[in-house]
Amino acid sequence: KAGVSTAPFAIVHNAEELERALETLQLPVMLKAVDQMGSRGIYRADTKEEAARMLAESLTWTKKDFCIVEECIVGTMFGVEAMISHGEPAYVLPLGNVLRDGNPPFPIGHYVPWAQGEALQEEITEQVKGVAQALQFDNCAMDLDCMLRDGKIYVIEATARAGATCITDTVSLAYGIDYFEAIVKAALGEDVREMFQRGEALACPASLTRLLSADSEGAVKEIVTGEALPPEVKELSFNIAPGDAVRPMQNGRDRIGQLIIAADTLERCRQVEKQVLQEIQVITE
Repeated sequence: KAGVSTAPFAIVHNAEELERALETLQLPVMLKAVDQMGSRGIYRADTKEEAARMLAESLTWTKKDFCIVEECIVGTMFGVEAMISHGEPAYVLPLGNVLRDGNPPFPIGHYVPWAQGEALQEEITEQVKGVAQALQFDNCAMDLDCMLRDGKIYVIEATARAGATCITDTVSLAYGIDYFEAIVKAALGEDVREMFQRGEALACPASLTRLLSADSEGAVKEIVTGEALPPEVKELSFNIAPGDAVRPMQNGRDRIGQLIIAADTLERCRQVEKQVLQEIQVITE
């Protein structure tokens, strides 16, 4: 009703409802738990048989008695971070995604600027407004996952919270503010739109953030990093210690740390990222 562009979908409680839904929805489809995060309970199915198996798997993740089945929109995945303040967007920031392969692929990082974001800014903002209207979001952060296919934007996830995967750091760098301060002020009903008035340019022209993961399963023996970090590295941190169990990343919960880089250009951010990642070793036993 609010004009939000979404994939055709159906709510399904069981295999029989799924079978009826697949009579009208085109394969491949996505099975989605609606109350999870970090891509948990979300699967792609290319056949009806696979969809039935994935529905059973999705239902094990959710506290609801249903999941969503929707047509799989294949295109360029990107993120949008925004904030609604007194009924109006305080800012709308498109984000490029760093994706990790999986079923489905999931973001392990983000970067600014996203090359296509400027051209699509007006349409993205309209989608943000539609989501806020449809879900009655106000005085809060907003986090969207979107897909661009054939020039059209589809909203595939929308929540009334700040995004994870270092997105709060990305916003803070972009606008030269403490984004957590803006979130708290918005929640208290203050008008925060003035905090994001940045003129024609972002405070930080380019940034790149990503989660870190282990290459092998086992107990951590040692974490090795480079002796001196480039000045563009704003944070390199780990949430593991020797003795902790790790495994290769299957979803966002398997993160072992994070890397945050800011520079004058995105190309320089990627050069620094490559250098730092080559020097990191998580030795397991």
